[in-house]
Amino acid sequence: MDFETLKISGLSVIKAMIASGSEETQYLDFKRKADPGRTDLQRDDKKALGEAVSGFANADGGVLIVGVGTSIADGLDRAASEHPIDNVREVAERYRAYLNECASPPVPDCEVVEIQSEADSSGFIAIRIPKSELRPHMSVAPTHHRFYRRTADRFEPMARYEIEDLFRLRRSPNLELVLKTDPGGSIGGHKKFYIRFGLTNTSNVSAKFPYISVRHITSGPRLADYGLDGNGNDLFARLLTASADERVFSGGANVALHPGQTLFVSRLEYMLTTDERMRSYWSLNEMPNDGPVKIQFAFGADDHPRKIEIIEFTEEDLLKGRAPS
Repeated sequence: MDFETLKISGLSVIKAMIASGSEETQYLDFKRKADPGRTDLQRDDKKALGEAVSGFANADGGVLIVGVGTSIADGLDRAASEHPIDNVREVAERYRAYLNECASPPVPDCEVVEIQSEADSSGFIAIRIPKSELRPHMSVAPTHHRFYRRTADRFEPMARYEIEDLFRLRRSPNLELVLKTDPGGSIGGHKKFYIRFGLTNTSNVSAKFPYISVRHITSGPRLADYGLDGNGNDLFARLLTASADERVFSGGANVALHPGQTLFVSRLEYMLTTDERMRSYWSLNEMPNDGPVKIQFAFGADDHPRKIEIIEFTEEDLLKGRAPS
């Protein structure tokens, strides 16, 4: 479900879904309001919202459309009838307010859009519920106090092991690779560039014992002789490994990457061109004939599985001194 399209052309989109009998999916659910003529949310409305917020947020996110009835066809729940909500703008405000009450913890960044009829104040309500980094979320709607997850075309109560897995993931850090290219002046009239590499912590948990390794899959920019600071020092210690073509940098026991923090660990270096006196430097003259430069970065931390990313640098990337997007 393209929520932006729904916001722009909502009425025609909903009518088309009903006309075609669109099926409920892992990312889309239809509901009727218990009493379309009342502006308050009744017990069943609150339960439906709590189930959807918990279920979508604990899975991969999705959209709830209120005001559409369903029927079963070919074994699937499909959009079948319009049940527009009176005073839809006012009712949408009730849904917005209850979003902060129906799940524990509340799911951030939900979005409520009212889709009003062209003839009067009635209409439909679309609610986007994103996948949440704060999972698991429990529905605390009336009689609930349970965790749901969207599975196929329905919301299912989660098993204990599923809940425990999500709690464990919430306590685990998430690291991402960062690259930045810097000009390095020139040597004998030949331009030099550096490629800094490091890690950023995008989670709410500190990453302890972080590490990162570099391995050249093709010929490419080498590790800088004088380290990250130009004086032979890197942020993490360089370790010897059993693999001759892989260099590992380890933060050790005294290093933690805190939430939102980015640390550059070391850097690669290369020249645009070289001459006979500069044979030790890698330059664009050594670009692989069959494609871009490929460098593998592997990284992780305590309670963070090893991640591998293969970064490809085109000749234009290196010529212009830019990191691949």
